[in-house]
Amino acid sequence: CYLRKALNDKYDPELRRITIDGTLDTTQDYIYTPAENLDVYLGIMYLEQDFNYSNSTVDFLVNVPGQVLNDKINEITATINFYKLAGKSYKLLAI
Repeated sequence: CYLRKALNDKYDPELRRITIDGTLDTTQDYIYTPAENLDVYLGIMYLEQDFNYSNSTVDFLVNVPGQVLNDKINEITATINFYKLAGKSYKLLAI
């Protein structure tokens, strides 16, 4: 909550559109080759971003409006690095 407040106070004080989200932690579906002799049922599959799968290296997502992100990307990155816990990784997303 401190990170979101600091980012909104500094970079989007009027509209406060910057949010912090977790990743989806979805499991990966694998498609086997015929040589592996395993049955494959594809069903309905949705492609996700690489950070939404479990065991990814991203711990949280920072959603920033596109115009704000383009103008202040270095300052936003420095602010996030100041407030985040050591060892946690993140990804900036333009909304």
